[in-house]
Amino acid sequence: MTTIVAISDTHEQHAQVVVPDGDILIHAGDFTNLGKIGAIGHFASWLSAMPHKYKIVVPGNHDWAFQNEFRGLAVNLLQQRGIIYLEDTGCRINNLQFYGSPHQPRFHDWAFNIDRNSLALAQKWDMIPEDTNILITHCPPYGILDDTIRAGSQGCELLAKRLPQLTNLKVHIFGHLHRDGGKMVERDGVKFVNAAICTDYYKPDNLPVVVEV
Repeated sequence: MTTIVAISDTHEQHAQVVVPDGDILIHAGDFTNLGKIGAIGHFASWLSAMPHKYKIVVPGNHDWAFQNEFRGLAVNLLQQRGIIYLEDTGCRINNLQFYGSPHQPRFHDWAFNIDRNSLALAQKWDMIPEDTNILITHCPPYGILDDTIRAGSQGCELLAKRLPQLTNLKVHIFGHLHRDGGKMVERDGVKFVNAAICTDYYKPDNLPVVVEV
């Protein structure tokens, strides 16, 4: 068995998170507030000091540097510390196939936005390999741990449509929408994890989620 520890949406408050032991530590995005290089460096130092053998990061809509002219520097800050960075890419660990993507339906004027229900967004989800075991996206699929205070479900409809085609999928980890943070549900043999640490009020009160695969 492989023990995965999932966190997301720490918004520069990662030092306040008590992280359980495990084999793989995954952060599903929004580790910064505005994607400043200094904040990324601080996060990278903290994450690299964690005892987990593997660390995987997918950026989120707040992590601007990964989608502007500082992208190369931002990615290097993670990779030079041995952190695996996934952006529409995958990796294989312990005979498990991982894939990560940072995109979400347009959400205000943030990074990695693509118009909701657009062909461009569908094409991003079509890139997910069918042999994926562990999927990491910043946004949730529509209707699964994607509640919001005022607008109800705000997950991605096109992502939800893609998931049944991934017949080897075991775990789907995401964040982005804080209201259901720290929760896990299982549907049709797939464990869905909203790993957001921060609440709707940006307090780091939700706990990391541990998944055995």
